[in-house]
Amino acid sequence: MSDTEIRTRVYRSDLRLRQAEETRRNIIDAAAELFSELGYAGTTLAKIAKRAGVSVETVQKNGPKAALIRAAVEDIGMADPNALVQCIAAKDADDFLGSPEGELAIVQACLYLAT
Repeated sequence: MSDTEIRTRVYRSDLRLRQAEETRRNIIDAAAELFSELGYAGTTLAKIAKRAGVSVETVQKNGPKAALIRAAVEDIGMADPNALVQCIAAKDADDFLGSPEGELAIVQACLYLAT
């Protein structure tokens, strides 16, 4: 190996991957709870971070609020596909999807149906 070559070690830790997934899960759960309690405008990344027990920077790495609300809806749909279908069918999806207020309504409906 020459002096200018730098070898990089491939790093992969199953433990770290599980921890990262658990952190993401905590962030999405916290976001879903806060969106339901405070609404879209009342939910800040700082509040999500505090509820999830992580830094604001960690929340930011998982996306903006719009991405987090979508993740919450998708997660509820995967956990109980019928709940997601029912809540979207109960609303005119064209009026709701794509707007923060509409997505909040869908999250609230899904959370209600899933509990």
